[in-house]
Amino acid sequence: MKAIAVVIESQDWHRVTVVYKDIPSSATGAVLQLSEALKDVGIEIGHLLPLPPLSSSSSLVEELHSLKEGQCRVFVVHTSLQLGVHLFETAKKMEMMKEGYIWIITDTISSLVHSIKASTISSSMDGIVGVKSYFNETTPQFKIFRGRFRRKFISEHPDEEKNEPGIYAAKAYDATWAAALAMKGGRDTGQQLLEKISNGQFDGLTGKIQFSDQKLAPAHIFQIINVVGKSDRELGFWSETSEESGFWGDGRALAQVVWPGGPRNTPRGWTPSTDEKPQKIGVPSGSTFKQFVEVIQDGNNISFKGFSINVFNATVERLPYALPHKLYAFNGTYDELVRQVYLKVRDMLSSFIQFLALPI
Repeated sequence: MKAIAVVIESQDWHRVTVVYKDIPSSATGAVLQLSEALKDVGIEIGHLLPLPPLSSSSSLVEELHSLKEGQCRVFVVHTSLQLGVHLFETAKKMEMMKEGYIWIITDTISSLVHSIKASTISSSMDGIVGVKSYFNETTPQFKIFRGRFRRKFISEHPDEEKNEPGIYAAKAYDATWAAALAMKGGRDTGQQLLEKISNGQFDGLTGKIQFSDQKLAPAHIFQIINVVGKSDRELGFWSETSEESGFWGDGRALAQVVWPGGPRNTPRGWTPSTDEKPQKIGVPSGSTFKQFVEVIQDGNNISFKGFSINVFNATVERLPYALPHKLYAFNGTYDELVRQVYLKVRDMLSSFIQFLALPI
């Protein structure tokens, strides 16, 4: 989840929507960890969307429609593979896999992309970015395992188009090997066998296998991928143990990302809302310093100019989200303007910005 947060931070996005499978472990585990990781880098979760494990197409359309109506366009998806594929197929039909949308998947889907049909990937998942645990697939040990795995898989499932082993197959092999080594030369069972497994160390397919407090040491290197065409490609790596901040210890930047819809420039991560009520900006019409704020009335037309107005407009343009607003001339003192905010006649955020921009 820290790797996910770093990817989002690197693209200068400040608000995300998290879509997750509504099971107890998600609510108390992964989603909480993601929330903490995002908070640490100053990113806000604008909306949490829990999806039932067996979401119907109609309910999924309804939920996605509510997301489509909002401003946020950065979505982090933490679901099972089956639910995730269903989600993206529905999103594609609703035109939510086009330019401007950003979809980021966690390890629960990323590590299984290799097993998804090529037609599904190319039609519904193109442009997705994911993070998954990394293991070296170029070692002689894994190459031998891969060849044996593919031969056996093809013989048992000749109609399947995908026959590559992923990290879960490699982990299963390492787990079996750990048990086999512990059982070698003895007849230990129960707690004794468990202790032997926990004390064992060896170089497995997924790296060095060793346990701490009867738990496998967590992965420290994560691979960042981009789903493009009929498969995925490597964008880079991230490691928490790296001495340098960023993605990789040698200072390389993230490789070029192809986002949904095909653009290579980074999407802004939000879109102006069509139905959001504009913020009301109170502008004092009796300002003494016209070079800072001047309200010009020409018949029924009112315009605003001056240094403070320019600062405000420039600030709004640089915000990482849309801020619908409308300027109103206010004939009164600063104290009366602040009271307008208190009485909710003017909006607090926008009036406060305007108030700070004006000279005292």
